[in-house]
Amino acid sequence: MRLKAVERQGKKLLRNFLSSLLRTRPVSPRRVQPGRIRRVLVVRQDERLGNVLLVTPLLLGLRRFLPEAHITVLVSRRFADVLRGNDDIDAILTLEKRRLLRNPFRLIPLIGTLRKGSFDLAIDCGPVEDISLNNSLLTFLSGAPLRLGHRRGDSRLFLNIEVPVIPGERTEVDHHLDLVRYVFGDISAGRMKLCLTPDEREKAAHRLRSWGLCSGDVVAGLHLGGRGGKRWSAENFYSLGEQIISRFGCQVLLFWGPNERDLIRQFRDRAFKGLLIPPLLTIRDLAAHIERCAVFVCNDTGPMHLARAVGTPTVAIFRKPNYTRYGPPDRTNRVIYRQNGDVTVEDVLSAFREVIEPDRRIESP
Repeated sequence: MRLKAVERQGKKLLRNFLSSLLRTRPVSPRRVQPGRIRRVLVVRQDERLGNVLLVTPLLLGLRRFLPEAHITVLVSRRFADVLRGNDDIDAILTLEKRRLLRNPFRLIPLIGTLRKGSFDLAIDCGPVEDISLNNSLLTFLSGAPLRLGHRRGDSRLFLNIEVPVIPGERTEVDHHLDLVRYVFGDISAGRMKLCLTPDEREKAAHRLRSWGLCSGDVVAGLHLGGRGGKRWSAENFYSLGEQIISRFGCQVLLFWGPNERDLIRQFRDRAFKGLLIPPLLTIRDLAAHIERCAVFVCNDTGPMHLARAVGTPTVAIFRKPNYTRYGPPDRTNRVIYRQNGDVTVEDVLSAFREVIEPDRRIESP
């Protein structure tokens, strides 16, 4: 908490200092000539898995409008791996924000790297509700003559093409795509993207076979993770797993993350037939296992976006009313929300029944 307070105070002081120095002249989007944009930088700096994946439809949109451009993405080192193999990206730059806060001089070599990139266009993909100083400053320091992002806070200090935020209930993907639409033209929202390798898929298939799963088994994935008030109780997941096995004849994989170590010990002590608990998996291994599930049930958390990115039908449990913005909107998925946050096991089972695809079984790759 102390580090967060120092970070907020430092950003406030830096923003006040920069406001007295920076003067950015606006550029009309009509003056942007796509044929002259050869190198693009996309900046998304934060520590959340889902926010990185939510940028991938924008990258697809850029590739459609700028098929010959060299596209670089600057993201947190922690989750950069989910972009590996994405053919909409030519290069990935990473930054560890905590290390930068401890030693701001680490920014100097990064600025040098950005300047060597000779970017024609830099895009600030920070949150739309408030300016992210990290995103905006890095966008500015890239030296790109065109700097694009949403209009919010002091964005005029860093950007010369500010996109008005469209009000109303919109998905996070559409908010990002609005940046592309403002300059290049209309484009429909594509799905999020995570590109698994054949080796990663074979590794997941081998694990499933080693756990006794075979062709013909229908597998449901559950994930316990969730931040704070977003988390559905572990007991609910336990009961849900029992019901899915007894009512639908599925095998259940109960996934978990580093923050669920204590919870998962309880489940191991109370294991029942049909419930399998994988070890702690890397993000890409987790994605490869989720891809092989018939349905994935989870809270509003990073693995929900992983499931969307690999195309697995998802039942997403929301305990906060932001499901329109972040929930999986596709017809093959379901979002469950109750105004008081009290989503029941029967609520989830009802949605599971609508989504389950009996013919989607474990198969050899």
